[in-house]
Amino acid sequence: MDLIVCGDALWLSCGTWLQFWSGAFGAFTSALLAAGVALLVVWLSNKHQSKALKLELEEQREEASKARAYAAISDLVAAAELALAKYQEDDVAADSFVAMRSAASRLALDMDSLALKTELRIWANLMLSLQEEARLEYRLFVEGRPAIDDEGIAAGRLARATALFTECIGGWPASSDGQKSVILERLSTNRRAFTNQSDAFRDMAGPMLPGRRLGSLAEVGWGQLDTSLIAERAD
Repeated sequence: MDLIVCGDALWLSCGTWLQFWSGAFGAFTSALLAAGVALLVVWLSNKHQSKALKLELEEQREEASKARAYAAISDLVAAAELALAKYQEDDVAADSFVAMRSAASRLALDMDSLALKTELRIWANLMLSLQEEARLEYRLFVEGRPAIDDEGIAAGRLARATALFTECIGGWPASSDGQKSVILERLSTNRRAFTNQSDAFRDMAGPMLPGRRLGSLAEVGWGQLDTSLIAERAD
């Protein structure tokens, strides 16, 4: 049987050919390894960039949500404080109520606490009731008519409710979970107390307060609220 033996070809010796093919195979293998390493580096780099971009987008969404929440809280506090400062004016109560509802709705979109959403909804209604009572008390004083209760009690109740509400809502975003539980308890407990006081005042006021009584209205949800009541009070 014939054996394939290494011989000269194209004026190149056998050893030269072996070195050539050995070098070519080594270069090819090195190129494959280099390409594989390059692809691996690119893949890892893209994966890292994708992860970093995702984290950056999440941070941006969180920051945007916080910014919207702070803006809504500022509007909510401003509406409550404006109503306190100008409760003597006829149209302020209804305007403040609409502003508080709008701000509370925007704030609800960027929060997960169902309990706080419920409290905001109820407090907006309650604050409208307290503002009306303080305005009636002021009108009776200006007209020289007998006070329904101790002079200044309705305005004082409105001031205390506004101070507590703005303090609780203003501190909500920066509070821990434990602190938020305390805030919710304060809002709920004081809201019930203010509602009871409001109901008692309205029982004594009788027909002097227009529209339906807000003692019971303060316990209903957004969808059940009769918005025509606002127009009735503004008249």
